[in-house]
Amino acid sequence: MTSLTSGARGTSLSLRRFATRLAGTYAILYALTTGLALFAPWARLITWVGQEFLALGLTPNLPANGVLDSAYHFAQAWTVLLIAFVGAALWTLLDRRAAR
Repeated sequence: MTSLTSGARGTSLSLRRFATRLAGTYAILYALTTGLALFAPWARLITWVGQEFLALGLTPNLPANGVLDSAYHFAQAWTVLLIAFVGAALWTLLDRRAAR
């Protein structure tokens, strides 16, 4: 019975580590990329993700009033989340291999 308990505990710990890495990676990436809204390569990536994955017609723009409530910024948040998910998954895989 102890092997089942320790296995469940290990899975819970792995999920908690992954979630922490995902949240941290997302927060850092979002903070770093918010100012890059009109940087050409970044804007193209966001537009592509918005069109291909979210089915949105997008144009990168910064509203004059500073409100970041648009389809473009929604796609930006999802793009950062996708990149953060991949980064957290790689981090977790590399960490498991280093621990062995």
